[in-house]
Amino acid sequence: MDADDADVVGGDARVIRGSAGLEAALSAPHSPAVYGEVWIGRSRIPRGTIEIADGNVSQSGSSFARREGSVEIVSTRETREMLQQPGACVRLWSGVQGVSSRIPVMWGVVAKTSRDWGGASLSIPLDDLATRVVRDRFPTPRVFTVPTLPEKPPTVPEMILALWRDSIPWCGWDDQSADATPMHSITWDEDRAQGIADLAGSIGCETWLRPDGVVVLQQIPSIRTAPYWHVQQGARLSKAQYETDRSKSYNHIVVTNEAGTARGEYADYDSPSGIDRCGRVLGKITTDAVATNAQCVTAAHAAVLRSQGERVSVSYEMTRHPGVEASDVHQIGTSEDNRRVVIDSVNFDLFGAGMQATGRTPTQLPEIEVS
Repeated sequence: MDADDADVVGGDARVIRGSAGLEAALSAPHSPAVYGEVWIGRSRIPRGTIEIADGNVSQSGSSFARREGSVEIVSTRETREMLQQPGACVRLWSGVQGVSSRIPVMWGVVAKTSRDWGGASLSIPLDDLATRVVRDRFPTPRVFTVPTLPEKPPTVPEMILALWRDSIPWCGWDDQSADATPMHSITWDEDRAQGIADLAGSIGCETWLRPDGVVVLQQIPSIRTAPYWHVQQGARLSKAQYETDRSKSYNHIVVTNEAGTARGEYADYDSPSGIDRCGRVLGKITTDAVATNAQCVTAAHAAVLRSQGERVSVSYEMTRHPGVEASDVHQIGTSEDNRRVVIDSVNFDLFGAGMQATGRTPTQLPEIEVS
């Protein structure tokens, strides 16, 4: 791919956006500004503003808790006392000098701090607020039983929100799935985060916590039909490259549930990666997101179809825009080679002018976990 000719274009914006002035400023040479505050729960600590000296934020679309960050702040006695409080979090916003609008980029839990003895700065690694859900495991396996008539069972999205709010009661909710599938009886083991992810996957969706404290439920980008995010027309890329890989293409997949009570499989030997050309490429998936044989067959069919063909991974650097989210779909290319790309990971320096992104073509899901 010719980096000099590469552009990023797209459709409607559905991520956190700033004002028009901020959008324009972030896309041009600017003096970046970073704002930090200390929060407990959903409340800002009085006089909780902190001065950020340096830092970075990274995202991974394959992780339940998507963001990791680190900041270096001016160390004062008052700041150290604020950060030592149980439940302390640091919230970060990115903006531009002279523009009042800001974009939230991190809501991080303060697990530890470090500083040079007698030094003037304090280093803080930040864990995504969603790690509270990861750490909030069920004490014993949790059982959900479909209620008897006339009581209606909750929908899958309603159950997902309930499991999130068990750990973060005040989180917001942005359900973009339009799904109304009723819950079936299910037993989760102790891993709450995996249970939430499996529920979302059972309706073709994924879920994560945005840096403004809102839980998002949206369709898996591999099965969307349109670009999902708009960066300015003609945004310049550098170090843009892609590679292809056919090693993860399956033509036969078997799906079973964790309890071993349901099983289903699907084979596609007439495809370009069929048995005559490639032999049997068998994958096995075990999940608690399915409860019947029919659901296992449906899941196996979907997994085979989404694994077919070449996998294309893409990496590039672009003008920094903190609103870019893992799972966004970008349209990238040149006049000769144009591809849609699902963003898997993002990394940027809080005070830098650029950001790095890696992704894949949206015809595939992330790596299928098989045995």
